[in-house]
Amino acid sequence: MPYGGDTTRPPGRLPRVAVSALALACLAATSLLGCSGGGESPADALALAEPRLGSFDEFDRWARRTLDADPERPGSEAFRELLFSPLQEEPGIAAAWVVREGASPRAWELRDVPSPRMREGWTRVRHASLGPLRIGRFALDDPRTPATDPVETVVIERRAKSSASAWVEVSVAYVLAGP
Repeated sequence: MPYGGDTTRPPGRLPRVAVSALALACLAATSLLGCSGGGESPADALALAEPRLGSFDEFDRWARRTLDADPERPGSEAFRELLFSPLQEEPGIAAAWVVREGASPRAWELRDVPSPRMREGWTRVRHASLGPLRIGRFALDDPRTPATDPVETVVIERRAKSSASAWVEVSVAYVLAGP
């Protein structure tokens, strides 16, 4: 028996159930507020992303449909070009990434730019029509102009199940024109 046979807990200690409930309550409150550590406020993040959400939603749907088509050669350059074809000539797009998890995991990128997915500075938000998103403001190298300084971008990311039941994460980095 713990604590010398006495079944009472030591002073100042909460039972595990209470600690778990408290942790869940804090997590729920944070989720309802739409916050996550390190990023912009949810309202600021949505305001930064709002002009780009229509474009993001179109590409997100395109990428998921393309992956659901179950291509024969998903590693081919032709498939990568097909996947990112809606974004190829868009001057306001610095980079984009698509990651499929599950039985046949795979990652694709529009340009040779490391994804910021593991960086700090993301804000989790819940958009009325798009659902849960992560939005972050990052300085990224732009391979289209390699001699210049990194460009300031807003990255919008959505992780959701595809119709083929695999988790798919779609991220697009939009160049910010001004401060």
